[in-house]
Amino acid sequence: MNKEEFKKELENSSDRLLTIKTNVSELKFTMQEFIDIVNDVLNDNEKVKFLDNYGKGISPFFLNSVIKSIDSDKTKIKIIKNSNFSENIPEYYIPKIIETLSDESKLEILIDKEYLTSKNISVNDIVNIISSMSDDAKRQFLDNLEMQKVIGLKEYDYTRIISTIKNDEISLDYAEKFELSEYNTAVVVSSCSDSKKKEVILLQKYQFSRYKTEEILSKFNNVSELLDFMNENKNLFDDKKIHLHNFIGNMIKEKQIELITQMDGRVEDTEQLKCLVMLSKEAKAEINRTNMSERFREVLDINIIEDLGRADLGYIDIDLDGDLSKYKDLDELISIMPQNIPDDKYDRIYELMDICPKLGVRDRLRLIDSTVEEFKNGESWIKSVLENINEDWSDIQKLAYIDNCIGRRISYTPDFDTEVCKDASARALWRIIDSGYGICNGISQVEQYMLQKVGIESELISAGDHAYLKIKNIEIPRADGTVIKGNTLVDPTWNLAAHRYGGYPNLFAKGYEEIRKFDISRDGTDRQAHKNDELSKEDTIEMEESVLRDVYKSLGLAKEDGYFPIGDMIDKSAEIAKREEPLKKKIEQELELVSSIHPDFSRCQNSTIEILAGNILSHPEIKYNKLVVKRVYNIQDEEQRPSIFVYYNDENQNEGFFVAEPGAESFSFMDKEEFTKSYECYEKDIKKFGGKRPWEKEAKEPEKDLNQSSGNVINEEHTEGDER
Repeated sequence: MNKEEFKKELENSSDRLLTIKTNVSELKFTMQEFIDIVNDVLNDNEKVKFLDNYGKGISPFFLNSVIKSIDSDKTKIKIIKNSNFSENIPEYYIPKIIETLSDESKLEILIDKEYLTSKNISVNDIVNIISSMSDDAKRQFLDNLEMQKVIGLKEYDYTRIISTIKNDEISLDYAEKFELSEYNTAVVVSSCSDSKKKEVILLQKYQFSRYKTEEILSKFNNVSELLDFMNENKNLFDDKKIHLHNFIGNMIKEKQIELITQMDGRVEDTEQLKCLVMLSKEAKAEINRTNMSERFREVLDINIIEDLGRADLGYIDIDLDGDLSKYKDLDELISIMPQNIPDDKYDRIYELMDICPKLGVRDRLRLIDSTVEEFKNGESWIKSVLENINEDWSDIQKLAYIDNCIGRRISYTPDFDTEVCKDASARALWRIIDSGYGICNGISQVEQYMLQKVGIESELISAGDHAYLKIKNIEIPRADGTVIKGNTLVDPTWNLAAHRYGGYPNLFAKGYEEIRKFDISRDGTDRQAHKNDELSKEDTIEMEESVLRDVYKSLGLAKEDGYFPIGDMIDKSAEIAKREEPLKKKIEQELELVSSIHPDFSRCQNSTIEILAGNILSHPEIKYNKLVVKRVYNIQDEEQRPSIFVYYNDENQNEGFFVAEPGAESFSFMDKEEFTKSYECYEKDIKKFGGKRPWEKEAKEPEKDLNQSSGNVINEEHTEGDER
């Protein structure tokens, strides 16, 4: 019996189940066709009986099909809650059956937590069920707090539901009601009509980031409308650095191709090139190249790095062995990573930079690119340092020399941990060298990069919110004439101030236990700046003090007696401190001493603050009621660059401020009224001091926060003589 004959007989039968039973063995068509006839001809009661008789003998797929075809909600619910039936239905089919119910029945099941749990119905299933309801039913759920408590959804689950509401105004109202994050609000806006997307972007009500705005643009339904919108508001998108090529690859394949075909005369040639490069592989494979220019066809064949985690280059997978001219005008899509490129191909990097002068230069931290100019300036400085290295020097001498050169070139970012600090910039390798400012992992990366060039292997060690270096397999001489070999630790960041001011580098060639001692404050607090569980299990070697002095003496960085140049300044400072003069006069002379010996004092703010607080103004003969050495900014300075200030309050309650702005040749004195009118503390610094400015805080000792900057110049456990 064929399917037409069977269906006709079944339709005319007074006992359809008997007809099925009688003919099932003689049917000459597929099971799918048989189930389709059952679903089409049998009524609900007959289907239930059919499932009773044959439910255990047919596949779950067909079983599910029959159940979904039942019209009565009550019958469906009875079946999926009846263990005799439901035990034959895989759990992943149950939610799909529930989706076929009326909204009222869906809501009824959703509040039956016991049933949802027994069938392992996931949150994702629940969201899909709610999303399948009418907008009115969704609103009923979204307005019912008790029901929401039973189900227990999270923010993104609500986002998915809200995004399926067809009315733009209502969906956005719910986005606000549920206080969705920027990320999730952008998802909701992306689901709105194109006209609403445009309205939201132009009003900038939600202050979306560039990336979220691009996400919304990529979801436009009408690409012609998208092109017109971006052209009409070109200045807005240029200011936000939003361009088609940034998001075209995120559009569905068909929209990508449609967009390309509509660009002529509406999008500049250079932007078209970038869009062609950024198409997905699928779009590139299907796009019609027949009428394209040779240049357009050329860029279509440029490969994109899809696994950006690899990222030795940026978007474009650069072929340094090929014709570099094809990358012209694609600067914005290129970020090279010189650390991963062999030295014998460095010339090709410079050739590429001449063709693409605005490409980015990425380092292994991958936070922000340095510019070509910063790269070239940084490489020029590195070259000058390496050229001064004597090839006869041992590795430990090379290490000491490079660590010292970095300290004399780079200072800790003076506005770090303020509301104006650009943390990523302070970690970009060549930008740090060019600007002279960086923070711990960036500075350590600079040293690691330079050590790599002289054949010294190192590893960047992360310890909480700090980073330093483990130097691997290096030979360290001993005072008894022997040599030991192993791993040792160097903290380039906490050595900055010592090197800048010609002091003893306390954190050079240390063992783990020894370097951890520098984390302990005078009050016993462990700052854990160098704590690393893996390192604690290793044997690390360290250099004896007498040997360190000999090494630095061999480099001309310490005097013949092994003492460091900072000692001369400290001796002169001690003489000033002993003079029988008012505190203001002593401080003034101490500051003149520092500025005369180190003219760049105002450009290495943190190092100078370290020296002033830890050495120059810490002599016991300098008597005061309160002494504060910190940073502020000039209220008139739009960039809010940090200035160094010294506040004093002497034993007679006389007070005043000395301040040096970036680039100043000396400190200037101001009374309190004049100073507080011209300078202000950063909001984060005020917060650290419990809502007070540091000179307003009750304190007897000099105020200093060595952990937030480049660290101790003189460790509190060591004597002054150790640092010379």
